[in-house]
Amino acid sequence: MFPNIFLTLNDYLLVSISIFVIGLFGLTLVRQNFILVLICLDLLLVSCAFSFVVISIFTQNIQGYFYALFLLAIAAAETSIGLGLLIVLYQFKGSVNLDLVYSIRG
Repeated sequence: MFPNIFLTLNDYLLVSISIFVIGLFGLTLVRQNFILVLICLDLLLVSCAFSFVVISIFTQNIQGYFYALFLLAIAAAETSIGLGLLIVLYQFKGSVNLDLVYSIRG
């Protein structure tokens, strides 16, 4: 029914590294839109959590699952704080452009 394809640890880590590189390029290239910066930060954290889970599966150690769960909790907290800042920025300036953040002086 399905072909016998066995993926190794290197294959999974290659996927994790590619997701990390996509998030890193997104952070360096897209500096104007606040939502895209949040998405790229989440990509970085999710790729690290994915690599923790994959390594814990291959080493049969449960510790990687706890690290991944902790990373996902950090990602959720980071996103909620970022969205709160996004709402405040939109209320003050009417746009989510990050260039407007530098014009806000307390």
